[in-house]
Amino acid sequence: MQFDPSTSTLFTDAGERIKTLHCPRKMQWTQLEPARDNTPHRHCRACDHVVLETAVLSDADLLAIVRADPSTCLQVRSDQPNLTLVSRAPDRGTP
Repeated sequence: MQFDPSTSTLFTDAGERIKTLHCPRKMQWTQLEPARDNTPHRHCRACDHVVLETAVLSDADLLAIVRADPSTCLQVRSDQPNLTLVSRAPDRGTP
């Protein structure tokens, strides 16, 4: 999994866009309560969504989940072992 922090966009390792992350409520992971199903995911009371912990999911799983429900909320941490930070800024060429 790859994450571009400048655009808050998550990609598969193959470069396919999974989702651009945005929380209008600006909730932090520590403000969320444990999910009701005893998984590592959390629940947001502000919007009543489950927030998926991406550190325990594969690229294929995340892509399938987000394709099925584009409004899926995701937690991404820069220190998680299955994540590489990238910069996908457009190539502006050499002057």
